[in-house]
Amino acid sequence: MLTLTTCTIGAKNVSVIVEVSGDSTETDRVVRTIEEPSEVLTLLDSLQAECRRRGLLRASLKWVSLEQSSHEPGRLKTVWEVSDPSPVHIDSIVILGADLTSPVTLWNIVRPVDSEVASQASLLRVQNLFQGYSFLNLRGKPFYATYGEGRVALMIPVEENFQNTFSGTVGYLPRSDAVSQVTGDIQLHVENPFGTASQADLLWQRKDRQSQILSLGYEEPFVWKLNLGARFRFFQNLQDGLYVTRKTHLSGVKSYSSTGKWSLGAENTTVKVTPGGDSLGLKNHTLRSLVVENEWERRDDSWNPTRGFHLRWSSEAGNFSTPGYRSEILFRIQSRFEILRSLSGRWLAAVGGMGGLVHVTGGRSVPPAELFTYGGASTLRGYREQLFRSSAMVIGWFELRYRQGRMSRVYSFVDVALHNVSPKLPFSGGLGIQYKTPLGFLRVEYALNRDDRPSRGKIHMQLLGRF
Repeated sequence: MLTLTTCTIGAKNVSVIVEVSGDSTETDRVVRTIEEPSEVLTLLDSLQAECRRRGLLRASLKWVSLEQSSHEPGRLKTVWEVSDPSPVHIDSIVILGADLTSPVTLWNIVRPVDSEVASQASLLRVQNLFQGYSFLNLRGKPFYATYGEGRVALMIPVEENFQNTFSGTVGYLPRSDAVSQVTGDIQLHVENPFGTASQADLLWQRKDRQSQILSLGYEEPFVWKLNLGARFRFFQNLQDGLYVTRKTHLSGVKSYSSTGKWSLGAENTTVKVTPGGDSLGLKNHTLRSLVVENEWERRDDSWNPTRGFHLRWSSEAGNFSTPGYRSEILFRIQSRFEILRSLSGRWLAAVGGMGGLVHVTGGRSVPPAELFTYGGASTLRGYREQLFRSSAMVIGWFELRYRQGRMSRVYSFVDVALHNVSPKLPFSGGLGIQYKTPLGFLRVEYALNRDDRPSRGKIHMQLLGRF
């Protein structure tokens, strides 16, 4: 029958219609053989566990008889009656500890287990579901509770984990042939600004007076009543005073899956060449493409992790058009990862890398605006920001870390890159420290590339904080 019930979520009520099976008066008989009468209690525990596993929460067990088995000499036959053996379905779902997240968002998360059989399999499914959402952590194991006239509620204790963060990086580049320059990198990340577990991002980077990046992003994990979110991004880049790149991106997002967060969307790119770029023979172009992105976050902490891994990759294919030339297809794939492994005591190792490949069909060369740019504090330490450009590159790094506390560490690192720019491989190494200050976490790194003297080493400073 159809019954109107009230599902309590985040201290608020959401009315939903669920199908509840009627009471059953059927009785099943269970026959088992044992060797000793003392094994009856063990068998009882086993039968009760089997009922819980199958969701037979209303079932009752009655011991009928114990006699010699006619089929197995030397063994005893025990007979049990199981009354009301019909599976029990989940009537209500109660999420405990979620006070900042809207009921609609919470309901979209737990809807996959709505009206399922109240079995052990459903409890395990809930635990797997919540692994896909970084803003909610389980505070304990989910469990069932009865209420009313034999109704069953699924109880899920959680704690919210919204992180509003900022980071600022300052780079100082000493130069003997010109005025020394200061570079900047500011990132702002805000979660749950409207109570819907949405995310907003701001990025600003400055390499020098002729290069600057501005990026804005916004993501909703659920749109209306769909188990699907949406993401929007805007990106603008002035590169070396030669051209301006503008990108707009819109995609659908699947926040939960057994293989991380997925998104599929469209991106429109326009590149306008400045008079300086035109004098060098650069051309305007447009790119309309489809983009697939995937991210796995399995680290135990985003600030000072001790174990786990993080993987993010994307692939893109689109129509590449330049005035006066035939349209071609541009392909691009890029990725970034980090793996952490504990060594001994407070020592641990971190191995990471990033790579990318971009190609244009028809024998066309990849224009500068579509090349990968790297070098600097977040990609290849010891080199100037965005010093290198290439259509194919792989960067790897290794860090040996010593944890001084929950959020502090000292470490040494080595960075190396493979690319198709020159046969000489970029290589650098250095030391770093991260420690807590009243303003946040300060990270300072000294890096020396293969061509620099110690006095010419680069100093990278980054301030990270939560609010």
